[in-house]
Amino acid sequence: MSWLIIKKFNKNFLHNTETIARKHRIDFGETVVIENFSTRFADDKCLYFDDRYAVIVDGVILNKSELLAESGAASLRDWIKREIGKSKPICSYLRGPFTGCVIDKRDGHLYAFGNQTGDAAVFYYADADCFAVSSDFNMVCDWCRANDRRLSFNTIAAKQMMTLGWLVDGMTFVAEIKRTFPGNYVNVSGNGNIAEASYHRFDNHTVLNISMDEAVELLDTGFRRSVARCFDKDIEYGYSHHLVDMSGGLDSRMVSVVARDMGYDGITNMHYSKKDSTEEKCAYAMACALKNEFIGKPLDDLTFFYDVDEIISKNFGLAFYSGITGGNRLLSSINFDKFGLEHTGQLGDVVVGTYNKQAKHSPPDPLIISSSDVFDPCFHVPVWIDNHEMLALYYRGFQGILTTHFIRRNYTEVVSPFIDVDFLTLCLSLPLEFRHNHMLYWKWIDTKYPIAASIPSTTKRPCENEKITIRKILIRLIGKRKREVAAILNKLGLYGLVSDKNSMNPIDYWFSTNIELRKFVREYFQSHIDSINDYSEIKQMLETLFNSERANDKFLAITVLGAYDKYFNLEQR
Repeated sequence: MSWLIIKKFNKNFLHNTETIARKHRIDFGETVVIENFSTRFADDKCLYFDDRYAVIVDGVILNKSELLAESGAASLRDWIKREIGKSKPICSYLRGPFTGCVIDKRDGHLYAFGNQTGDAAVFYYADADCFAVSSDFNMVCDWCRANDRRLSFNTIAAKQMMTLGWLVDGMTFVAEIKRTFPGNYVNVSGNGNIAEASYHRFDNHTVLNISMDEAVELLDTGFRRSVARCFDKDIEYGYSHHLVDMSGGLDSRMVSVVARDMGYDGITNMHYSKKDSTEEKCAYAMACALKNEFIGKPLDDLTFFYDVDEIISKNFGLAFYSGITGGNRLLSSINFDKFGLEHTGQLGDVVVGTYNKQAKHSPPDPLIISSSDVFDPCFHVPVWIDNHEMLALYYRGFQGILTTHFIRRNYTEVVSPFIDVDFLTLCLSLPLEFRHNHMLYWKWIDTKYPIAASIPSTTKRPCENEKITIRKILIRLIGKRKREVAAILNKLGLYGLVSDKNSMNPIDYWFSTNIELRKFVREYFQSHIDSINDYSEIKQMLETLFNSERANDKFLAITVLGAYDKYFNLEQR
């Protein structure tokens, strides 16, 4: 599921691509195109050439049938032939997890693009001799190593991982290789000038003046269209079974509920969490209510915590390795001859809802989106992001949470109807006071899909016009005292013993009660920390972070060390 394009600026530069896995290699002028497409969803991929243009498109185009119907084109290739060279870049028309590149053979100009939400991105390297771009970060690294390109450890990326828990600002752990920002393309002129430009930005400033009931109708119509785009893609390729994530919350259940209501059957729900947790019970009950098949993986064996190197290789070190928990192991056990896409509910709570804690917009706050408070966040906020909802959507949602899609894509393409560009745009135009505190979300469910509300959920209903009683005041005081006690135990390294062991992923509880896991994490850190001796500031920060009371801080630290080992400790590897 990948491609690589090399453009030479220096005609005397000889480069080697023999170490790069490929199905096809095409040379023209000073440019080399290497294609290594997956056979899955083959008609959504295209390698197009004519006298002037070379175009590569990979991934899944969820609105392909709409584009073909509107244009009268017979195939994606035919549509590209009709649209290429017009004023708008072709990526602006596409929906779904896609990447691609357009090359003008006449003047050598090219632009390479990922999708609007960043879960499909391109990675690029440039120096005086050449420009390399790919949908696969590891492929760019391998090409650079094979051609003796200098690569250096990105200390800013290390600091971002230790604070945010993922990488933003186009950072990767290799300083010379950048990731495109969501909705951007990287533009390379014929004479070698390189710059990113935007072809799509989400915005929450234009708000519709409508009632709650009208918002529900717009929301429902838009979501059903998004679900149809996703599930029809399975049917287009002959998959009669749909693999759909199911958690204990609202997001993934709404994908299954709405799909069922629209007449899609053959749904198999996939779930992973702590055994007998509230999360598991809610997910299983919902699947049973819908009469769906159910695949469940208990996480209590904690095996996913040991997959540091595998996960870093699959997510390119873009996010802390333990974020997907048991997802990778469960996906690796599934026979995808039966299933098409993996359907998730990713970002539903903050698309139909909001990242905002209040029903009004506030300035961007980097501290709120951080995974650790040991150090201050280290990233740049663009001037066009002027409120916290958009900061969190781009920097936590797109570049953080959605990085699990890079892992999932090792097995099949992954989609979420909530991040459909048109649906997400609609939701951002709905009044914030409706979306806040899941008010619109629950109104939508109660009005249109009461079966989703009939099964307990881990997402709580909003408390409208809540009356303050003595009993509620006492409950809150007791809760406050419990948190104070927990904070003291946390400093003693005992927080896991009193943490909520009934949640989906009780990481502190597992870490505090499992000797073997603590031993593995400690030994991994100790065996890798000296490899980073050349970066004394980073080493000191890692030691401070690892000595934090929180288990997740330790996982952030060993993610940095694992990424350094993967991409720079080559002799040892």
